[in-house]
Parts: sequence; C-alpha cells; structure tokens
Amino acid sequence: MTRLTDWLEERTGLPSVLRKILEEPVPGGARWSYVLGSSIVFVLAVQALTGVLLALNYAPTSEGARASLAFIQEQVAAGRLLHGVHHWGAGAMVALVGFHLLQVFLWGAYRNPREATWIVGVFLFLTTLAFAFTGSLLPWDQNAYWAVQVGLSIVGTTPWIGHALQRVLQGSAEIGNLTLTRFYTLHVIILPIIVFTLLGLHVYLFLRRGVTPHWSLSEEEGKHRREPFYPYQLARDVGIMVLMLAVILWLAITFPPMLGAPADPSRAYEARPDWYFLFLFELLKYLEGPLELVGTLLLPAGSVLFLLAIPFLDRSPSRSPLKRLPVVVPMLVGVIGIAGLTGKSLLVGREERRAQRVEEVRRAGVLEEGGALLREQPCLKCHRLGEEGRDRGPDLTHYGGAGRSSEELIAHLKDPKVLHPNTIMPSFAHLPDRDLELLVEFLRLQGVD
Repeated sequence: MTRLTDWLEERTGLPSVLRKILEEPVPGGARWSYVLGSSIVFVLAVQALTGVLLALNYAPTSEGARASLAFIQEQVAAGRLLHGVHHWGAGAMVALVGFHLLQVFLWGAYRNPREATWIVGVFLFLTTLAFAFTGSLLPWDQNAYWAVQVGLSIVGTTPWIGHALQRVLQGSAEIGNLTLTRFYTLHVIILPIIVFTLLGLHVYLFLRRGVTPHWSLSEEEGKHRREPFYPYQLARDVGIMVLMLAVILWLAITFPPMLGAPADPSRAYEARPDWYFLFLFELLKYLEGPLELVGTLLLPAGSVLFLLAIPFLDRSPSRSPLKRLPVVVPMLVGVIGIAGLTGKSLLVGREERRAQRVEEVRRAGVLEEGGALLREQPCLKCHRLGEEGRDRGPDLTHYGGAGRSSEELIAHLKDPKVLHPNTIMPSFAHLPDRDLELLVEFLRLQGVD
C-alpha cells in the first residue's frame, strides 16, 4: 500500500488532495449544519448513475420516448425503481441546492473573500433548475408535453430574443421530435458538462477559502475552536447520505412516477409543472395581459441579478442576519412569497385532482348505468352504439347531444313527434325522470373522447 500510495502521489498527487480534504479544519467543530454540501454531491452522483442506466434503454424520439420509458418500468429489472429514484432525486437535488444557497446567505458566507464561491453557487442553482426543466419533457406524455409548452411560451415572451430562443429550443415552429432531441441533448450532455465544471470550481474555491463558521462565531473564534473533517464531520456526512438514500428509495417505492397518456398536440391538457416551478405557475394566474411580462421576465431576471449582487450590496460589518436587513428583508420576502405560492398551488392542485377523481367515478357510473339502460330500451333497433345496433337513425357513438340542451333532449325523448311528426321513434315518457336524465347524460358523454 505504501508503494502504491507513493506511486500515485508521484504521478497524480491524489493522496495529497485526499489528505487535504480529510484534514480540512472545520471551524467550530463538526456540525450537522455542515452536511448540505456533501449531500448535494451525493445526490448528484445518484442522479448521474441512474441517468446513465436509464439512457441505456431510452429512445429520445417522439415515437419511442414514452414507449421506451414504459419498457423500462415494466420489462427492465428494477426499472420502475430506477426511474423512481431518478425522479425523486431530481426534486431532492433542487431542494438541497436551494436550502444550501439559503443557508450560505443566512450565515453571510458570501462575503470577502468568498464572493466568487457564492456566484458559482448561484449558477449551480440555475443549472439545477435547467436540469429539472429539460428532464420534464423526456417522459413525452400529456403532462410533460403541455407543461413544457407552457414553459417555452414563457421563454417566448422575453423581449427581443424570446421568439428566437424559443425557436432554438423547440427546433421548429411547434414542439415535436426536434424539441425532444434538443432537450435530451441538453439534459445528458451539455448541462452535465456545465454542472460538473461549476461543481469542480465551487469545490476548489471552497477548499481554498475553507468553511465559514456560524455567524455567532467570528473567523478568529472559528480558527481556535476547530477539528479536522475526519472522522466526526465525515461520519455526519455519511449518516445524512444514508438517510437521504433511504428516503429517496422509500418515495420511489411508495410513490412511483406514473406515465400519463401519450403526448397529443391535438388534445389540450391542464398540465401542472413539478413542485419547484409551481410558484411561477401560480403567480402567472394573477399577472395577465400587460402584467404577464412582470412574472415571466422582470421578477425572475431581477431575482437572479439580486442574488448575484448580494456580496456587493451587503456592507454591514456583522454577519448576523439582524444586522444585514437591507439584503435579508428582500430575500425573506422572496422566500415567503415562493413558499406561499407553492403551498397554494399544491392545495389547489389537490382539490382539482380530488374533483377530477370524483368526476371520473361519476362518469364511469353514468357510462355503465346509462349504457345498460339504453340497451334495455329498443334504441339499438335503429341506432348504432359502437359495434352494436343498426344504422336506421343517427349514430350515438359520438353523439354528444348534437348541440341541444339537456331539457331539449328530455323533451324529445318524451315526445319525439314534436320535432319529427313522421318519426317511428317511440316515446319514453313512461320512464322515471331519473332514467331520462341518466339517458341524456349518457348520450352527452358520447361526445367526450
């Protein structure tokens, strides 16, 4: 081992780098509050590994994307678990980078001489969001298609360059095969190069300047009360990694990502983005017309510029948040606003999904009971319903009420001769009102695909 270590040291210098990392002094001693950085690196490694394994069976084409993902889930060994880990790992990555950025801000760890470390961290956060956005299209189901349609429409509202940028991302006038190919290229080639470059630079700057202690400790106090990274801080980092892996596995098994209907540009769909973009989705409900540009461009761009400028705006001699109010208050307002809009959107979405499930159950009941009632009557002696019946009267398969109100349809069923004096259609006035309403609702649902 000594000879191997000496050989590696002479030719690569890796043992010295590893020794520097393990012996890195931790100001104030080992703390659980220092685990976020290592957790991000760990989850990124999980995402890289699961992403490579998914790519082995994924077909980045509009014809094959959803089918290949269905194949992964149903045919590949542990494929559903693999997809689930990658799906929930993406959410964990966004949350961890966001919390880490907020922690660094609260501790004042962006100040001289760590301005560059903070700026690189901001770009890492933006790259993580870009990862999430490009990955959201890859399932190529209805929700993925229409959620990205909304996102690209927002990109298109950017003054001067919006239309051109939207066209570059889409590859054509409409979202299609080229869009999926470009998003896949961004997701698996371009963004990984960017994120690993930024991460390497971030780690280098971190090792160069060291850990920033809690704001209650000065830099000098932190130097006097410190201990090496190994073994106590390393033990905490490994412990949180194991816990995070267990949580992601539990989520992947308990709440596996479900594939929706295949993407269909001809059928509109009420798409909802993943939780980390819900705040913008909810905000745009209140900003319509001329105000839309505020939500799509001014607020996002202003927020990014504010984050980048924080090290130069903060002139307080103290790192305590209470003594940095000119930058803390805007950040606090932004965080509360994002959390509030996200929470509201989640609650509204839950109510919408509940109402949708109730409607689906109701429709299923109407289709079953109404279909049975229609077959009990002599309707199919003249009308066709799917493969059943005859063609003497209008086809009921996609009838939908023919633009007539429910009251008009019920009146027609009770007395068909009012509209057509020579019709041979019998009267259904003998049926109870509930059965007539059920028949009419059944007929109206035949116009809904």
